[in-house]
Amino acid sequence: MRATLVALMLAALLPALGTALFAIWQAGSSYRQASMLRLADTTRTLARSLEDDLQAKAAMLQAAVAGIGDGEVSLQEAQRWIDRLLGGQGRLVFESRPAEGGVQLSNLFSMQGQPGPRVALSMPMQQHGAGTLSLALEPAQLLNIAPQQGSTDTSLLIAVTDGTGRIVARSRDSQRFVGRPVPDWAKLKALNVPAGQFEAVTTEGLGVIFSFAELRNTPGWVVVVGEPLASFNMRWLRPLQHLAIGGGLGSLAALFVVWRLARRIVRPVQRLERNAWAVAHGTAPAPEGEAREFPIAEFESMRQSIESAQQILQQRAQTEREYAQARAASERRYRTLAQTGAVVLWRASTEGGLLSAAGWQLLTGAPEAEALGGGWRRFVHPDDDLVIDSVLMDVAQGVVRVDAEVRVRNADNQWRWVRARGAVVQTDDASTPEWVGVLEDVDERRRAHARIAHMAHHDALTGLPNRVEFRQRLESAIRLAGRGEKGAVLYIDLDRFKIVNDTLGHPVGDALLRAVTGRLRELVRESDTVARLAGDEFAIVQSRVGGPADASDLAERIVKRLCEPYELGGHRVEIGASIGIMLINSPDDDADQLLKFADLALYRAKQDGRGRHHFFDAQMDVLMQQRRHNETELRAALERGEFDLAYRPLVNVPFKNLSGVAAALIWRRPSHGVVQAAAFWPLAAELGLDGRLMAWMLARLCGDLVAHLALPKGTLDVSAMLPKAAPALAGWVADALRRSGLPAGRLELEIDERALAAGADTVMPLLRGLKETGVRIAMVRFGSDDAALGLLRRFPFDMVKLGRTVVHDLGQRKEGDAIARAVTKLCDDLGIMTAAEGVDSEAQLALLSAEYCSEVEGAMFGDAGSLAELLRAYAAQPADATTIGSSVQPPR
Repeated sequence: MRATLVALMLAALLPALGTALFAIWQAGSSYRQASMLRLADTTRTLARSLEDDLQAKAAMLQAAVAGIGDGEVSLQEAQRWIDRLLGGQGRLVFESRPAEGGVQLSNLFSMQGQPGPRVALSMPMQQHGAGTLSLALEPAQLLNIAPQQGSTDTSLLIAVTDGTGRIVARSRDSQRFVGRPVPDWAKLKALNVPAGQFEAVTTEGLGVIFSFAELRNTPGWVVVVGEPLASFNMRWLRPLQHLAIGGGLGSLAALFVVWRLARRIVRPVQRLERNAWAVAHGTAPAPEGEAREFPIAEFESMRQSIESAQQILQQRAQTEREYAQARAASERRYRTLAQTGAVVLWRASTEGGLLSAAGWQLLTGAPEAEALGGGWRRFVHPDDDLVIDSVLMDVAQGVVRVDAEVRVRNADNQWRWVRARGAVVQTDDASTPEWVGVLEDVDERRRAHARIAHMAHHDALTGLPNRVEFRQRLESAIRLAGRGEKGAVLYIDLDRFKIVNDTLGHPVGDALLRAVTGRLRELVRESDTVARLAGDEFAIVQSRVGGPADASDLAERIVKRLCEPYELGGHRVEIGASIGIMLINSPDDDADQLLKFADLALYRAKQDGRGRHHFFDAQMDVLMQQRRHNETELRAALERGEFDLAYRPLVNVPFKNLSGVAAALIWRRPSHGVVQAAAFWPLAAELGLDGRLMAWMLARLCGDLVAHLALPKGTLDVSAMLPKAAPALAGWVADALRRSGLPAGRLELEIDERALAAGADTVMPLLRGLKETGVRIAMVRFGSDDAALGLLRRFPFDMVKLGRTVVHDLGQRKEGDAIARAVTKLCDDLGIMTAAEGVDSEAQLALLSAEYCSEVEGAMFGDAGSLAELLRAYAAQPADATTIGSSVQPPR
């Protein structure tokens, strides 16, 4: 209100303000024009003064010409007369050249022998022959312009230029500037008028307004009067400023009057507004002291009208508040309904036609009108039409509640799952019931369920079906076999995957599994299923198999493709694959049985050398049952302590006495008797039990040697643990020696030459470490491999033992005798003791003795048995035989 009143009053004042501003502008223009006229008058006055000065100099020349022409004076006398008048600064010059009549003024020129520029007044002479008499003067002698006093920012600048624009005289710094060209001569000449004004910059860089006028009877000479712009503007702006200040004060006075009038009007209106606000909000007006009548009659009438209507307005406001509270409660109910998932609130007829669908546009992006009647069905996924038809059929049969989930196209043109729930209600007309209900957005719940179901049936790393999903696919393939569509199960195991995973780490192993998954998917058809069953085990259900050749062809392609190198994180990885195949021929096949048979075929493929495939046959099941029984028995044997050590005597050849014992593992299997290690060790290694057994053997041997001090040493063949368990073997040896307290020199470890040759880079550091502790190292079965000779140079063995094949040929083949002789001679030269195993006859012993063989073992010295039996045979048993092996418990 106040702003409006002020605006109205200002609008009334604007014409007066505009007129005042226009008057000020016009006054300023007049003041400036008067200043310009004053400067022009000054220029004209100065021009007339300079013209008179030039006329005086011309009259002096005319007098000289007349005197010389009349013969009264000579040129020299005239020169002396001029010198007296001009102080010796003028020079008369006669030139025999014609000249026009009258006195002529030249522009600036240089005169030989005279410093500085000169000007000349010239006049023709007729008496002494045609010629011209000239009076050459310094510019200062021709024109006398008084120097200006005061600051250059406020004083006038006066200058005279010749017809070429060079300065003839100047009121400031005349000596320095005379003869120089005027900077703005081109601007002045461009005006092409005899007098005028223009703005320019002096040679000192000062902004100046110039007034100029041409001098009469001169060759284009101009007098210029300049005034600094600051001084010029100040002269006409100062009165304008005074006028503006007066106008401003008048405007402020007017505004004050406006403010007072607005305040007188606004205050009553504000009181009325406060009363009206209080009435509208149901509160009492704020007390303002004693009520006073408004000075304006119209406002007083308004106040009375408001007060008389206050009761009615309060009642109406109360009604509005009650209505707003009811509406807010309704909004809260709908908001709670929306929070439970409701998207659309609908009403429909019993025939399925929508009568209303609040929120339909928010869900689908289409107006509600498009959903009314049967239009809503255009937004339902075609695959869900059967669901809709089923619901409508139930409604026609009299159901009173419906609940169904369908997909609806949303505003983003995507399909979203919604749950439609509704119930029948009776209208005012009981004969025409209708349905009401809601559509709930359940898309996230459905998607979450789908993700959970996918995770439950698929491998997280590769995205392939897992064992659960694979079994379902396999059962489907079995059912298809009943319709003549046969299939096959391919069980795949990756060769050397564990080595990659252990050496390069799990990230590379995971990347390798994903790469294998990609290659398998490339090789199968869409109707086939590829699954990951365990760490490095995959399986395929191959569909539409015409015969074994189809499955064999796929298996060969898989083996070939998986054997190709992989580039993983800067590592070049090579693995292999073995595959077992079981055909699906009957609908009576069992899924678990088929997978079991494929696994048996896979085991056979691995036994046959890996990197190949094999079909299942019945004999495999028998062998597998036997294998599983052996596995169970072997694990139980560890728990029951059925393992023992059998000892063979080591005989010193020269002295024919016991030099030690050789230990070998046996299994005292209750149902089979004594079983040698060669029969069960491969299975133990496959089950991962070989490490536990080797650690127990070392501990038991060391314990027995401590218990029988008469035994110089004990030997144990550890070749089976090399090279794969070389680091662990060092730990087992150290632990056995530490626990038993046995001196390391009484323990001798036998290493097969093949194990040494296969893993020399890994095994040699181990052997050096053991030898440094004092443990003796012997290479056994020497002579079965050509590489053994090279090993003798790489490691200082304590003993080399000739193998059974070499010993068997002694006395029968000259090659055998030569090898034995060469080995013993070589070892003797290297400082290595020579031994032999498999000595079964006196003839062999005699030959070995003749070749300086130090130690032998074989059947002729007794079979392997318990340590107690061996010691009794060699009369070395201690008094208390029950202590044999008592310090070491069977492996568990």
